[in-house]
Amino acid sequence: MRGLLDAARGVARSDTELVWAGEDFLAAQGVEPWDDLPLWLPRKDWGFLQLDCSKAMAAGLLFRPLEETIAGTLAWDEKRPADERHDALPAEREQALVEILRG
Repeated sequence: MRGLLDAARGVARSDTELVWAGEDFLAAQGVEPWDDLPLWLPRKDWGFLQLDCSKAMAAGLLFRPLEETIAGTLAWDEKRPADERHDALPAEREQALVEILRG
């Protein structure tokens, strides 16, 4: 996850600070996996991400570099209408969680 987020910060030329929160903290605060925090699933659901794509790769599936995927996603998102663009976790809620983490 750190590698993904560091790559995203680099592509977006962002100086956003990463603040790490554990699964227990997130659950206790009512943060919804995937809906509130995309790409986060509780440990009990990790099997969801353990797909075997070897057949697809053998048939020619290729992966583009992570930075290229991030850049493409950002470009696509910027072209969407404003009413379709929203953060999963509102900034105010995110800030409140960070403040709790920092004590």
